[in-house]
Amino acid sequence: AAAELTRLEPSSVVLVGGLSWLGASVADAVAALLPSAEIQRLDADNVYALSAVAAAQTPAPGEGLFLATAERYPDALAAAPAVVAEGGRLLLAPGAGEVHEAILAAAASQCPPSAATFGGTAAVGEDVIEQILDHVVAAC
Repeated sequence: AAAELTRLEPSSVVLVGGLSWLGASVADAVAALLPSAEIQRLDADNVYALSAVAAAQTPAPGEGLFLATAERYPDALAAAPAVVAEGGRLLLAPGAGEVHEAILAAAASQCPPSAATFGGTAAVGEDVIEQILDHVVAAC
């Protein structure tokens, strides 16, 4: 990672996660590698709220909303290229059960005309998808 950061020389770096997820040593290491880069940290109380915070930082999003489960990280990693290609936003949702309010609010604020899930309904259950879509329809 250090070699790639040095090669790319970004002018800014966003650390996604609080100190309990990414310790101060991570920010210190990035600052040492890229002394002129602006370092920003996104944090929230839990992974669902953090995904909403990160999605809100997406500049000029496209119209697509993408959902992946927070319970299996490979789904979210696999989603990243499609989300970037479409200019959409990725939100992490539970596999089943109650959807965090931050996710409902983030989805509704976008008013997406379409949504896609990664990992299928085995990863993001139909009840979760229905809660999110119902919230979007009510808000938009």
